[in-house]
Amino acid sequence: MKRFLLLLLTGWTLLIPAGELRVVSLAPNLTECIFLLGAEQLLVGRSGYCNYPSEAKKLPVVGGFGRPYSEALAAVRPTLVVMEKMFDPGVLKQLKQLGIPYRELPARSLNDYLENLETLGKLLNIPQKAASVVTEQRSRLEEFRRQASEIPYDRRPRVLVLLSASPLMAAGQGSFLHEIIELAGGRNAAESVSGDYFILSAEQLLLWQPELILLPGFTPEQLKRLEGQPVWEELNAKKIIRVDSTIDPDLLLRLGPRSFDAIEAIRRRL
Repeated sequence: MKRFLLLLLTGWTLLIPAGELRVVSLAPNLTECIFLLGAEQLLVGRSGYCNYPSEAKKLPVVGGFGRPYSEALAAVRPTLVVMEKMFDPGVLKQLKQLGIPYRELPARSLNDYLENLETLGKLLNIPQKAASVVTEQRSRLEEFRRQASEIPYDRRPRVLVLLSASPLMAAGQGSFLHEIIELAGGRNAAESVSGDYFILSAEQLLLWQPELILLPGFTPEQLKRLEGQPVWEELNAKKIIRVDSTIDPDLLLRLGPRSFDAIEAIRRRL
């Protein structure tokens, strides 16, 4: 007798034979989560950004980040597409037109990460495995929180994550990067901004005077463009900042299993 898996998705109620799940991930952090759960055998396609672990690169590319390529996606015959919540009705319309069920998952906090593991466990029919992984990951998170709580606020270095040189774009209090900075023992220089990512003025940058500026994934050309701005010369003249463009952007900018590695990477730089 066949076992069936009931999936309740956005706009879909599906009854799928348990052994016939075919999953596509259009978000690199979710691909990493699926591998962490030991369910990589269910994956039949990925986005072009899903490059970790290395085994993921063996999967066919069927889209960009949250952007399916219709023909390539249809060719792998997925029964489920998972992706980050993109707030892009065009992408959702495209998936509906293809008749492919999907699930969007949030990526705004480390609690979202843990909840995503639980959700994936249900979707992939491995809830017990997911529960075990979540328990271990939650324990790691609580230990980081305990360690961070021992550092007084006034002893925390001011850290700013810049995501773009022109215009200057930074991570505010509403982003998961804010949480990662705090757990590393720093304080987000942009903590007064309630949003997630925002355009930063030169005046704000000078006012906040960050002690460490992280530039994940900046190319030599972007660094040159940044260093050529007058505000950069003023900051350098104050001799209070350190700039680091060596941190792995995939560690820092993907909310997933390696976010704890990002915390440790920032901690080493403080």
